[in-house]
Amino acid sequence: AFSWTMASDPPAPWADELNMEGPIVSFSSVSKADKARLRTLLHATSSRRALRTAAQIDDSARGELATHVVCGLPRRTLKVLFALARGAWLVGPEWLEACGKA
Repeated sequence: AFSWTMASDPPAPWADELNMEGPIVSFSSVSKADKARLRTLLHATSSRRALRTAAQIDDSARGELATHVVCGLPRRTLKVLFALARGAWLVGPEWLEACGKA
């Protein structure tokens, strides 16, 4: 898979802690209140479904390890542009809510 990093950027220090097999979710242009609610929903859905590899959250500025970016407002942020370049999924908050109901 293609990974966009700047040559001068060191790897994220927490990258080794992530299990790269499961979905990794990042948030862009989502309000703090919505982000907290969606994070809780994501963790509850992962534990309820007893996923083999639980969903994880990438809180880095660029979301460089994210496989899914939850976009609140339609903005062209660096996180969204990097996600597009990597081929990550861009989804709305509704996607996470639908996953929680399914």
